[in-house]
Amino acid sequence: MKTRSGLSTALLALSLLGLTSSVRADSWDEVLAAARKEGELVAVLGGSASRNYRPIFKHFEEKFGIRTVVSTGGGGKQADRLLAERRAGKSEVDIIMAGGTTAVVRLVPNGVLDPIAPVLFLPEVVDKSQWFKGKHLYSDPEEKYVLAFSGTADASPIVMRFNTEKLPIEEAKKIDSVWTFLDKRFAGQIVALPPTTAGSGGTYFVAMVHPDIGEKFLKRFYDPEFLCRFSKQVIE
Repeated sequence: MKTRSGLSTALLALSLLGLTSSVRADSWDEVLAAARKEGELVAVLGGSASRNYRPIFKHFEEKFGIRTVVSTGGGGKQADRLLAERRAGKSEVDIIMAGGTTAVVRLVPNGVLDPIAPVLFLPEVVDKSQWFKGKHLYSDPEEKYVLAFSGTADASPIVMRFNTEKLPIEEAKKIDSVWTFLDKRFAGQIVALPPTTAGSGGTYFVAMVHPDIGEKFLKRFYDPEFLCRFSKQVIE
């Protein structure tokens, strides 16, 4: 976020490296000194980040004695908050950890994020050879603002939940591939979030690049005449 650089740098470095300490002492001391002078870290976490990364912030506070204020909730609501603060001329948040859809669709176009690379200094982070495919991976088109610092290797990127009154459990157990969902017996019976909705981008990205799923599946899955219905609540 466009605000207190000392805290943002410190937390980003800690998040990326899991609280390692191999950085040069003078640089690290400078960052911590600036963070302690500011006195407080304000972080915004989206849905999955709220569950997965909260312990990092607690550890950060306990280890370095810097108060952390963590705001959790869905990515869409967090974007609403950040944009409202910006319209009011305020910058209360130091760092946001949320889904790529929220950041790329709403935050980047509104100019509320600073480039990430200039605040990275830990050797293990700056050295791109240490990263997957030898580079820093970003979600935004300019490859500057939305850093993808972790990933997953899920065997099943699409998770379905079903109504047992419509699909008996024994029948559901026979489904062994996402392609089964394209069977005409499911036409019009599946409800899903639109791919551009905040919080859904990661799932669809994984499906898009999956060698056994890909664009062919998604086009058929979202063909309104064939299968899937968008959630009415989301559309409204």
